[in-house]
Amino acid sequence: AGVDGWSFVVLACTGPLVPVFMVFVGYGAQTIMDRRWRELSLLGGSFLDALRGLKTLRLFGRTQDSLDRITRLAEAHGRTTLSVMKVAFLTSASLEFFSSLSIALVAVVFGTRLLAGTADFRSAFLVLLLAPEYFMPLRTFSASYHARQNARAAMEHMGKLFALPAQAGRYGMQTPQPVGSVGALACAGLEVHTPDGTTVLQHVTCHFARNRLTVLTGASGAGKTTLLNTLLGFLQPVAGRLEAYDTSGRPMALDGVRMAWVPQHPLMIFGTVADNLRLGVTGADMQQLRQAAELADALGFIEALPDGFETHIGERGSRLSGGQVRRLALARALLQNPDVLVLDEPTAGLDVVSALHVANALRRCVAGRIVVVATHRQALADRADVLLHVAGGTVESLPVQKETVA
Repeated sequence: AGVDGWSFVVLACTGPLVPVFMVFVGYGAQTIMDRRWRELSLLGGSFLDALRGLKTLRLFGRTQDSLDRITRLAEAHGRTTLSVMKVAFLTSASLEFFSSLSIALVAVVFGTRLLAGTADFRSAFLVLLLAPEYFMPLRTFSASYHARQNARAAMEHMGKLFALPAQAGRYGMQTPQPVGSVGALACAGLEVHTPDGTTVLQHVTCHFARNRLTVLTGASGAGKTTLLNTLLGFLQPVAGRLEAYDTSGRPMALDGVRMAWVPQHPLMIFGTVADNLRLGVTGADMQQLRQAAELADALGFIEALPDGFETHIGERGSRLSGGQVRRLALARALLQNPDVLVLDEPTAGLDVVSALHVANALRRCVAGRIVVVATHRQALADRADVLLHVAGGTVESLPVQKETVA
């Protein structure tokens, strides 16, 4: 069979139009989809916030207003989802339109030539049968393009994780040192940046000693949490050194330091008190749980619960007060018998009585370990052995004026 020149000319002229128009449509569709996806994220976050706050809204008699708002959010979410789906089909629709138009043009040309007797039926049949295959690579490219766009969207979120600085050290992952062997942690000329390169801490030189409660003070955003994250190994300093020493003053590997962390908002799982404590040490027996709870000043309220350690605390610890949740998180950290205990705002949002319970518990935890706390509360600053003030990206030692605690 020979090559039909007219069909070649038609397909050669119309074929390049498909990717050209796909580019124009694709860029416009991508802009619309980005805007729609942002709307979907905002709507989804608002919907989740409204659901979480239903209990509070019910207490204030605003349940119906919240339900009406959730209804409007759900309807807006549905409309936006359909808009995104319409845009997703736009590129494929443009491909199908131009490919069908090209094949139809070839068919019209062949029909005219058949009527004029300048083409035979066999050639027309074969060309029309094979013409759709001419656009098959473009269809494959279109499908690959959509898959690539989905992969890029996923990689944007993964890229934010990969952009985070590498950990300074993986504490406790190698052979542990003997209990109580860590004597001090020392920062020498530390400089720490955020992932975007902004300097948060610079020229930080300080010392964290065993059997001492070190309290970090300073305004919000001054760098207290950044310093804690550096001690924990979550952030890597761009300059300076973080070193560990044993009780004899000899340098030791950071990998051998057992560290425990109590964040500002501790995570409590749906389960019993014992289940939440055993997140720190799987398989801990009841005696270990009781010892850790007693050290954290949590044993009293735990035993007062209906089922003691087997009492269910609800979703995110909803059946406990804020102070009880903090002391339970402290007990969970102490269950690991850490060499270094780090706490971020352990009394934030607590009333005076609860804050005092947590502060007194921390004093009992100091024996045999390094305890570092970031706080705004005076109750903890009054109990500090070492007081460090973080301001302007630097750390300054302050004189300690401790009050007598009854």
